[in-house]
Amino acid sequence: MPERKAVLLDVGHTLIHPSRPVEDVLWQVLREEGYKDISMTDIRRGMVRGARFLSRVYGRDNSIWVSEEAVRRFWCQFYTLILSNAGLKETQIARIAPLVYDRFQEPDAWAVFPDVWPALEALRQKGLALGVISDWGAQLTELLHGLGLSKYLDFVVSSAVVGVAKPNPAVFYMALARGGLTPEEAVYIGDAYPLDVI
Repeated sequence: MPERKAVLLDVGHTLIHPSRPVEDVLWQVLREEGYKDISMTDIRRGMVRGARFLSRVYGRDNSIWVSEEAVRRFWCQFYTLILSNAGLKETQIARIAPLVYDRFQEPDAWAVFPDVWPALEALRQKGLALGVISDWGAQLTELLHGLGLSKYLDFVVSSAVVGVAKPNPAVFYMALARGGLTPEEAVYIGDAYPLDVI
């Protein structure tokens, strides 16, 4: 068996997670935009609709990850479903949803799992190359840099940039090519069994 030379990692819920619940971010954006009369209860009720949408679509339609426009449209649809429960007009929702999406492109919207830092350090000390393969928007590299993770990474493959999403084998082969690796030389770590393993 060839010697392992690299560890390839997913990002969301593997390296990082939202630093605050989605409903808190929505509520904050609404308040910043002057909608101070919308309650957290309304937003939480809307989260139920959003959760149903995610469970229906997530992992079943890979086309949502293959361009920045598609990723933005998907998440804005999710935020729209939540906000539609808050009594806002369609024009108001159409303005707020993209603002929420943009908020989640900022590093402070995310937190690195505490055990990631020592794990990446240990892998580096073993001389292993580290790369990322993630179904994410075009700002992924910039986000990882803002979180301080890019110093550990040799390359980043984001579905919206390369135009291919998991579980399509092509995205994994793109990452291997970037690292000059064969499949036998790399291990992949993710959080979604259907997309990351099967």
